[in-house]
Amino acid sequence: MRELQVDLQIIRDSLGVTKSQTHTDVRVSGASDLFVDTSIVAGLRRCYISDAQLRDSIALSGVSAADLIATRIPDPGSVMAGDFAELVAAFAVAALKLPSDLIMPKKWQLKQDRTKPAPHSDVIQFEMPRAPSASTQDEIHCAEVKSKATASNMSQIENAIRDSGRDRTGRLAKTLVWLRERSFHQDLGTTTTEILQRFIDLTEYEPIDKTYYAVAVIDSSLVDDEVAAMPTDGYPEGTLVVIAIDDLKAVYEDVYQAVLEAWDQ
Repeated sequence: MRELQVDLQIIRDSLGVTKSQTHTDVRVSGASDLFVDTSIVAGLRRCYISDAQLRDSIALSGVSAADLIATRIPDPGSVMAGDFAELVAAFAVAALKLPSDLIMPKKWQLKQDRTKPAPHSDVIQFEMPRAPSASTQDEIHCAEVKSKATASNMSQIENAIRDSGRDRTGRLAKTLVWLRERSFHQDLGTTTTEILQRFIDLTEYEPIDKTYYAVAVIDSSLVDDEVAAMPTDGYPEGTLVVIAIDDLKAVYEDVYQAVLEAWDQ
């Protein structure tokens, strides 16, 4: 996460965390200001296009930074809501894992179509204290993320739990192989081919711990009803996290507008 140049402590300080027998409840304080913080917005933009990629594209095309960034980020709607929820989940997990510095593949940079979600597992983060060398302390965190910004009959907590099961039963393994193949042709930053191989080839390296997260990013006004409708045993096979954000729809639309302007070179 270091390459995103985001002060994760700012995010950590904004998270109110309460743990129950069924789930971890995370309340984001001042989200409308937090996520449009200059460093955080720039970090979100780097999840779609790195500084180097943006400089090269500007030099090659002569097109403005804002126009180039617009070709990478989603339009307002369900995909934008889903992308924002994934990024919130990624930043929240990383902030709560401080002082560990997680390594995260920027899957959003690998989209073939900006109007669709990135393929495979939603968020993958590696905890690797001796990177790039393997150790017995290495861990992998895999999150399935759902969002709910407006009222509907869908239970996004249940959907997150259900689809996280797909990560546990094979999707994560397929995603790691896909990322390794992409790394042969594209610079994935700190997520090197060597690191990906370490988490793929579990017969050659030390065993790793895996944590599967089911994350629901929900508008604060809808959280109580969502929690009331969720399974009574939570997510026994993994970790269930419910993140509440006031005025979620307005927040993510404002954030992506700020992302368009997140270039001051």
